[in-house]
Amino acid sequence: MVLGPLMTFIRTAIVSYQLNMHHRLQAPASLYSHPMETLMMNALRKPGLYVHWGVYMSGKSRAALNAGLRLQQQEGHLVILLNGFDFPHYKDDMRTWLWHSIRLPRNAKHPISKYLQHQAACIIIDHAEWCIRIPQKRDDLLQALRETGLGVLLIVSSWEHAVELRDAGCKLLGPADCGRWQAEHLEELQQKLGKAPNKEAMRLSILSGTPLYMIYEDEHDGKRDARRALLQDAEWCKGVLALEQGVVLEPGTFPDKNGIFHWS
Repeated sequence: MVLGPLMTFIRTAIVSYQLNMHHRLQAPASLYSHPMETLMMNALRKPGLYVHWGVYMSGKSRAALNAGLRLQQQEGHLVILLNGFDFPHYKDDMRTWLWHSIRLPRNAKHPISKYLQHQAACIIIDHAEWCIRIPQKRDDLLQALRETGLGVLLIVSSWEHAVELRDAGCKLLGPADCGRWQAEHLEELQQKLGKAPNKEAMRLSILSGTPLYMIYEDEHDGKRDARRALLQDAEWCKGVLALEQGVVLEPGTFPDKNGIFHWS
């Protein structure tokens, strides 16, 4: 009579151990922490779906990894970091893809929280636009994520996808431009990286709201970089207008909803 509950406890413990081993984040400590990381941590500590949008190369992936590492190392969270790029290679429905990606048993009958033995957990899906382009699949994924009962963060580079996710019930992580790098953030990063002052790289980074031109200043191409920085600034402006005021002046272009970058 005791074997049933005992075997259930053992199976649950094994699944919990496997989940923690498979999803354990490993990365060098970051030299700099952008304020958006704190917003990410606050969102992931409680149940609910959040979306974070930032323009191309604004450091979204690194910020999410940093936030996940801090939750894992400082608070003992299980942080499940998934990548939307993986979905096209998995020929099945969204719920099956999610369960497969989390590594839950095929015959799992309980939500993931039942396997964690009171351990806090959260899910981050980076490059989420790759698995939400079809409305029905997007809705199926959001429903499956809600059923986990965990804190969930979806990260996208298209503000149009962010609008769709917000309209589908996801909360914005913070102000629409919370991931934009201001001059003080960039100056502090420059000092942390030990880089010599470079006025042009700093100018383009401030204009674009990203650390791109400072980090990769050795690969600088004046004409290309100046054009790209202008396009990134324009996307910040369009995204903020759409997400905060509901005003859409023109479609997103860098990238557009299909992940294509338009240079003109």
